[in-house]
Amino acid sequence: MISTRTRFLFIALLATMISACNKTVTNNVPASNHLTPETQVTVQNGTTATHSEAGGVINGGGGKGVRCTKNGKTTVEVLDLYEAKSIYNLSIKDFGSNEETAKEKLAEVLARHFWNPYSVEMAEFTKAMKQTFIQEFFNNIRFIDEGKTLRLTNDSFEPTIENGCEPVQVAMYYDESVLLIDKALWTKMDWTNKMGLIAHEALYFLARQSGTKNSMTTRKLVGMLFSEAGVTPIADGLPTDTKKFLNCHLTAAGFSKGYFNMYSSKNAAGENGLQLIFFDLGNEGSLFRTSSFIENLSFLQLQNPKFASSRQALLVKDTYPNRDQISLTFKGISDRTLKADLRLLLGAGSTVSDTSEVSCYLPAEFDALEPKTTEPGEFEHIAGDGSIDQLIIKENGGIVLEQTRQLGGPGGISNAGVVPYPTVCRYKEFGLITKQDEKYFSYVVISGELGNLEGLKDTEHCKDYIDAFNRRSADSSLSFSIKKSEFTKIK
Repeated sequence: MISTRTRFLFIALLATMISACNKTVTNNVPASNHLTPETQVTVQNGTTATHSEAGGVINGGGGKGVRCTKNGKTTVEVLDLYEAKSIYNLSIKDFGSNEETAKEKLAEVLARHFWNPYSVEMAEFTKAMKQTFIQEFFNNIRFIDEGKTLRLTNDSFEPTIENGCEPVQVAMYYDESVLLIDKALWTKMDWTNKMGLIAHEALYFLARQSGTKNSMTTRKLVGMLFSEAGVTPIADGLPTDTKKFLNCHLTAAGFSKGYFNMYSSKNAAGENGLQLIFFDLGNEGSLFRTSSFIENLSFLQLQNPKFASSRQALLVKDTYPNRDQISLTFKGISDRTLKADLRLLLGAGSTVSDTSEVSCYLPAEFDALEPKTTEPGEFEHIAGDGSIDQLIIKENGGIVLEQTRQLGGPGGISNAGVVPYPTVCRYKEFGLITKQDEKYFSYVVISGELGNLEGLKDTEHCKDYIDAFNRRSADSSLSFSIKKSEFTKIK
């Protein structure tokens, strides 16, 4: 039995696909299966129709092959692997010479590409891939009657076929539940190509659920998965510790639009920020790794309940050049849930394709999401009025600066004119170090709160100051620098 921890990606990949299969089909692949007349197989002479002339196929997707006759020998390759070699110059792995070995290798490549640390252990995921997912597609194979062939579907748009070769329809889904296969073609395929066909049918099934109209993206993925070069796993770079990233759900009008994981990372230039990995984005399934990197944004900034800022970033699709972007508008925290709006911007922002609401539940140990970046310590500084400033630097780059200051009026900190003179407050600034050198470090302010006002005079408007301070810092535009030599380390 598959663990209930298989939610999110595992459910999306396995349960969704399997539940759509015809559960009344229970036989394994037989030596010879005969379909009833009611099945209406599309045959070469066109006496029945499961095919839409306008584009796509009514009864699901079809797996094409390429049949070549050279030197008196006929071979059949699945189109995905044929194109991988002829178009992308990829070398294809050998999946073995028997069914059991081939299934194991297919389970390994699919598990490696789709595994998410939030589902199950990799070994369990791989096992379920083979025993539940791959076997389910085998269980639903039905060989068509001898003398009949499947009509070519028009969802592949293959660009070129070499002389002496021709496209053939090896498989086709009927009613998204029965996998019809031409046995005469199947028997001419080696086990690498047979697994390529099963992978194609499985992944194209998933792509169609997201509205994909042709099989080109699926064929490219299958070819890369089967190649020596491989392909970047969807969750590549995602921390294996589930306490180090957030799960964020996308919804629109109450309906699920997918989800993404978000974690602290660095870009190629070494800049800190948050990495987003999408497993679904609006109406677009993510068969290839799809991600965005938001520069100069930290989980520490998101901790501010009033954090409100819009950030835009390029949407990166592995192996595909792309100019689309996302725009995230953060709307603060409520009931331990980070809220935001996400817009998908096509063509570098010229068109808004989709808008979704984002909800990210925040764990109790939110601080652990931020990696260690700084040597921690506690420091103090004696101000001119004799008060003591206290500074705490945390391992994750966060700081807490507590100080007593005259606010408002000449010589004081005014804060948009809402604090009259004289006002004296003790308050804390919570921030994040953004840059440091031998003499200074700079930090962006996340939020502020009042300290102990006991013994101070003229504190009536301190709350007004902190309220205004937090309004100004809500979009992370408020920043300061501290001279290191002014503070003495005490711990």
